[in-house]
This record gives sequence, structure tokens and C-alpha cells, in this order.
Amino acid sequence: MQLKTIAAWWSALATVATLAVPLSATAADNEPIDRELQKYWNTELAVPSLTNPLFERKHGVEGTIHGGAIPNDNFYLFKSIGGRVGFFLTDTVALEGDFSYLLSSESKILNFLGHVPAGPGKEPASLTIGAQHAPKLHWVSTLGVAYSPLHGKIGIFDKKISSFDMNCSVGAAFINADIDESLGNKTPVNGLKAGGSWGLGFRFYLTRFLNIRIDYKQYIYKPQESITFLAPVQFTAGLAFLSK
Repeated sequence: MQLKTIAAWWSALATVATLAVPLSATAADNEPIDRELQKYWNTELAVPSLTNPLFERKHGVEGTIHGGAIPNDNFYLFKSIGGRVGFFLTDTVALEGDFSYLLSSESKILNFLGHVPAGPGKEPASLTIGAQHAPKLHWVSTLGVAYSPLHGKIGIFDKKISSFDMNCSVGAAFINADIDESLGNKTPVNGLKAGGSWGLGFRFYLTRFLNIRIDYKQYIYKPQESITFLAPVQFTAGLAFLSK
């Protein structure tokens, strides 16, 4: 009887040992997989990630050189060259200062008014004599806040071409222009006018620190008593450098 009991115990121990060996082997085989999975789902290794924008920019500086045009003036065509400096308070909010020097040429309307055909054998007449001169801009500048709420990627099929973000801005404007307050009786006087501005801009990232900026900005100011307000529109494109 005792021999049968001992044999039964040995049989049970052998069965448990047989089952334990493959379980141990299976556990050992799964360990590398578990270690790899922990790289993605291990809460102890969790770190905060950026959701907006693509890159961290808080306390960084962005410098831009740009060229552009103001196409909506009736009497002058303006081409601009200038720069912009921004300091990021957060990843999405920045203080920006912008300056553009303007090169001007007469529009077709002003050229026609100054050279109206007077008939055969006569010199062209000017309708601008004795009339109030239109403001002629020399430079424009802004100081304001820019907010970048949207970002994304441009691609074709599975190939990413570029990352981008969009920003909107609002601020104060300072406009230097020749102003005629005399209703045409005196030569226009150069002066500085204050106003406001708002705009939209896009960044297309070439690298982590280099991007192309395309901006639309509208100014609003009151140049003289006879004009309620003017709202020049400026388009610029330039190369921007990020410090971080």
C-alpha cells in the first residue's frame, strides 16, 4: 500500500514538472517582447509630448527677412523690403515687430491724371495741379502679438513634403508718409501716423530651424482730415530662422 502511495506521489510530481518546463520556457520566450512593449506602454517611462506646434519654441527667437508689395493703393505701386523679429512667450504665442521700407512708383491712374492729352500740338495737361495730393508711403512698421493655433503636413500619398503652421496677428501700426493737409496749396509734409494692423501668416518648414514665411497684413490709419481712413494691404514672402 505504501509503495502504491509513493508511486502516486512521484507520478504527480513528474506531471507537474513536465508542465512547468514549457511554461517556464514560454515565459522566457515572452520576456523580450514584454520589454519591447514596455517601451511604448510603460507608464514609468511616460513623458509629455507636444501636440501644437510641431516644434518647441517657448522663449525662442525667430528672425525673418522678407520682400513684398502693397498693391491696393490707387495712386502708387509699392514694393517692400524689410524684416521681422519675434519672441515666443509660449510655443504658440509670440511678440512680433515688423518693418518694411517701401519703394514707390506712380500708378497708371496718377500717371494719366498728370498727363491728360490736350489735343493735337498741345502739351499734356495735369489735373493734379491745385488738387490735394494722395498720401505717399515711405515705410510701415508694426508691433503686436501673433498666435499660431493650426499646424499640419503637406504630402503626396505616403511622402511628406513639408510641415506647416498658420498664425494670426494683431497690433499697433506706425506709418511714415508724405501727407498733404493743405488741400493742394502746399507741398506735402513728411509725417508719422499711428494706426492698427491685423494679418494672417503661414510657415512652411524646410528644416527644424529654417522655414519659408508667407504673410498677409492689413493696416488701417487716418492720414488727414479729408480722408476717413485708408487700409493698405501688404503681401510678403521671406526666409525665417528659428533659434530653437
